[in-house]
Amino acid sequence: MPKTYIIAEAACNHECDMAVAKRMIVAAHNAGADAIKFQTYKADKLVTEHAMSYWGEVKTRQLYYYRQLDKFGKKEYAELFKYAKKVGIDAFSTPFDEESATMLAELGVPFMKVASCELTNIGLLRHIAKLGLPVIMSTGGCKVDEIRRAESLFSKVPLTIMACVLSNPATEACLNRIHFLKYMYPYLGIGYSDHTTPESTLVPMMAVAAGAKMLEKHFTIDKSMSISNHFFAADIKQFEAMVAAVRSAEGIMGDYDIYPIAEEEGARVAAARSWHAATDIKKGEVIGLDNIVYLRPGDGLRYDNRTDIIGRKATADLWKGKMLEWEDLGNGD
Repeated sequence: MPKTYIIAEAACNHECDMAVAKRMIVAAHNAGADAIKFQTYKADKLVTEHAMSYWGEVKTRQLYYYRQLDKFGKKEYAELFKYAKKVGIDAFSTPFDEESATMLAELGVPFMKVASCELTNIGLLRHIAKLGLPVIMSTGGCKVDEIRRAESLFSKVPLTIMACVLSNPATEACLNRIHFLKYMYPYLGIGYSDHTTPESTLVPMMAVAAGAKMLEKHFTIDKSMSISNHFFAADIKQFEAMVAAVRSAEGIMGDYDIYPIAEEEGARVAAARSWHAATDIKKGEVIGLDNIVYLRPGDGLRYDNRTDIIGRKATADLWKGKMLEWEDLGNGD
């Protein structure tokens, strides 16, 4: 089975501290992630002054929240992406405006990520499509027609569509969305962005079993940090456990092919059948249908060889129960 591509969604859990961001890169790599993803925005281009938070028990102004987390620019991302390359992990980010998308593309990110909440932001989607990079598109909280319209904008770039529940943390996993997206887009890669509780390993395992080729999970190295929403992110140990569970699920699922694996070889022979002598057969005797029987084990001549066996002469005395081999059979002259 192809390896599931696992993304540590770091978002802005670095809280614009370069040292923390670099520690997150190392921690994600050590935990088994294939990639680490950030979020790139400028608060004034994202939200109005009066919009209130839609998360948490205490409501705050979104603008105030996002202004604390939008300090990284091109210089900082260039440094982080260079550092990630040195560590040995892919690094990219989700842009929330056209300028951020252009900047990330100029820095050579391997993917563009479209957040679920931006799926109806057609201007941004068209701009991202023009950049020509592979796109990962989340679909949490979206309607089918919104997904179809967004997908159509990325017809000229490689696209992976992520099933998702747009809630943090999500109390429902809605894993059948993976099956639905696979039905809608059998020619595209389908993944899963997991927003369920950070200690969950069952949901990621089931997502892989459902056919997710890419998996994303929010990630933090310190739940005690106070600015960003760390409470619904997996910490290092939780992320490690999730990765281990996913790799275990891959092993359980096996390859997308059918062939005898090593574990099956013994039973494949022992439980199959082949032709055996049904009676004692004298040397030179012509073998007829009454002289042979199809029994276990199966490492002799198989059923389709029957017509080639009948009418031949035994080359030696054959005892009842002997498994027939080609050297036991002469010609029928």
